[in-house]
Amino acid sequence: MLAPVPGWMPTAPDQLLRMPRVESDLQLLPEQKEELQAKLKKLREEFRVKRDEIAKEMTPDLSERDREELNKELAELEAELREEIKNAVDEVLLPFQKQRLDQIVAQSKLNNNGSGALMSEEFAKLLKLSDEQKKELEKKQQELQKKLQEEIRELRRKRQRELVEAVLTKEQLAKLKELIGDDLAPEEKQDKRD
Repeated sequence: MLAPVPGWMPTAPDQLLRMPRVESDLQLLPEQKEELQAKLKKLREEFRVKRDEIAKEMTPDLSERDREELNKELAELEAELREEIKNAVDEVLLPFQKQRLDQIVAQSKLNNNGSGALMSEEFAKLLKLSDEQKKELEKKQQELQKKLQEEIRELRRKRQRELVEAVLTKEQLAKLKELIGDDLAPEEKQDKRD
């Protein structure tokens, strides 16, 4: 099992397949790597040509309606590319490798988005989440986000204080304390309905 990775991790199969540890976990054979690279390179080149054709039409004097139409066309082109990439990957990988890659994609989504990933249509459908569970997940996610922001602010203050204390002399710290006085009391939270 892949250990959770701090920070962001790609969720697109083609991007994950470029990672040496994913290649290793899937036990990709050299022939599979070559075939995948060739297929994906061809798909990306075809996509670039089509995307560039659309981009040429995106002139500054384009009407809002025409711009929306081109953006829609571009979004469809990107969705088509994702589907073609999935098909190319499915053609090359063995069944156990496809299953494992799907698991790694799911891990990446959870690592990147936490419980927010569970509220996506994909996960919600697979897990058969009720509307009540989705609401509860969203509520808990918001509470967690708020708590994490507070913890980050407090940690930042603590680390800044430690930094200052490590550099300044006792006399300088005393002078600084005299300059800033006692800590200002935290702002009281008011009910937003007031």
